[in-house]
Amino acid sequence: MTGLAIGERIRALRVKRGLTQDQLAAKARLSRIYIAKLEGGERMSPSFPALVRIARAVGAKLRIELTE
Repeated sequence: MTGLAIGERIRALRVKRGLTQDQLAAKARLSRIYIAKLEGGERMSPSFPALVRIARAVGAKLRIELTE
């Protein structure tokens, strides 16, 4: 999954849950700027702990795959 695809997925889940970027950031204990950069594709490699917090904040499961 590319950085943009990750950001697009985060945005889709956030919008589906009816959350603003500010609300998601607060729930995930991250800055709104960080969320905005992820969603906009400016931040391409979020840390694993950040992804875990975002997944929890939007009520999603996090699945990491390494495939050939």
